[in-house]
Amino acid sequence: MKKIIFSLIIILISCILFIRIVPDYSSKFGYKIVSLNDYKKYKHGYCLKEDRVLGKEEIFKRAVKNYFLVIKKDAENPKYWNGMQEEYYYSYRCSDGDSCFFYKFDFTNLDDYNKLMKTIYKISKTDFIEQYGKKTDIKNAKIFDENGNLKVSIGFNNRKYNYFYLYLPKSFEILSWDDMKKSNTLFENNPTRKIPSITNEYSRYYLRLKYIYTYDLMPNFIKHYIKKDIYSTENDMLIIENIPVTKCGDINIRDIYFQRFEHTPYSFDGV
Repeated sequence: MKKIIFSLIIILISCILFIRIVPDYSSKFGYKIVSLNDYKKYKHGYCLKEDRVLGKEEIFKRAVKNYFLVIKKDAENPKYWNGMQEEYYYSYRCSDGDSCFFYKFDFTNLDDYNKLMKTIYKISKTDFIEQYGKKTDIKNAKIFDENGNLKVSIGFNNRKYNYFYLYLPKSFEILSWDDMKKSNTLFENNPTRKIPSITNEYSRYYLRLKYIYTYDLMPNFIKHYIKKDIYSTENDMLIIENIPVTKCGDINIRDIYFQRFEHTPYSFDGV
């Protein structure tokens, strides 16, 4: 027994001295055990999977693409995370393979979207998403311009439960931890929430996003819209989130440290 205890103590001391834990949101458990040497590289900005430091633009593009893939995977999972209540729910939102799709849209700003929505009632019962959007394989879609910016509007539609996310080209930006602290936006409307120490220590960037969440698309969506001159329905919200990004551009949608849900009217800050 003493030998076993001694061996366990040696193993524990070795672990403390020679290995560390870093986030890896692409893995099942969300973290990875690394050597002390790799940990030092990680602290200096290395993406350990590729043994190199990624530039801010590359991290941004990966984070945006990974975000889209994660929300689709999350919607297809019967057990999903509800960011508003911060707990898990069971739902078969996208259990039907023909329920959820990504779409690309030609409009690139909120004004163009508003003009389009003001004419929606003329389309009769045709779904405006099907009418103006083009289904796309988000994993392989070319959605960035030569400068690394999102060049199209992206929509994610669940036809089974009638909700729709809309992301405009200016919906996304990448912020460093220092940028977040300087802008004092991490804890807006939620000043008591604490950031886990692992985030403070490891996260180099945050993905900030603003998107429109519309639910009960048809037919109430049209009815509410026609009654008003501006894009303003009680079925719409502007959602703002900050999501930590690893040095490899992976994200963890469970760790949203700031969410603000605003019912219309809203502003996209010049989008």
